[in-house]
Amino acid sequence: MTAIATFTTALAGLNVTGVKREFAYPPASLNSEDMPAQWVQLPTIIDDNPRTFTQHGDLWGTLTGQLVIAVIATGQGTQASNFAATLAMMDVVRTALAASAQTAAKGKITYVIRQGEVLVAETAYWAVIAEVTAHG
Repeated sequence: MTAIATFTTALAGLNVTGVKREFAYPPASLNSEDMPAQWVQLPTIIDDNPRTFTQHGDLWGTLTGQLVIAVIATGQGTQASNFAATLAMMDVVRTALAASAQTAAKGKITYVIRQGEVLVAETAYWAVIAEVTAHG
């Protein structure tokens, strides 16, 4: 079974092309020089299911966490370019996750990538959010 700390560290250390700053945890603030910035949220779902019906403890669980890439502040009035930059980053995140699929868990990973908005120090940012589930 993959340790929670191992999964979180592997997700935080994912090499995403174009990211200028990687944070090991959610940042308290961001500067424009940091953008795009990457961090991981603590796992949101930890599900330990037994592999057999005979005993508990032989587990093959799942861990689900979020990889967040803040792309650019939303209040800059550049809707078209912000949209394009976020869309391009979605492709980059997808490529990075596919390339390192076996480093985050003992089993396979699955993921859902979406555009979102994150709030850091009361500033909203266009973001790419990957909900990553590690199996095993």
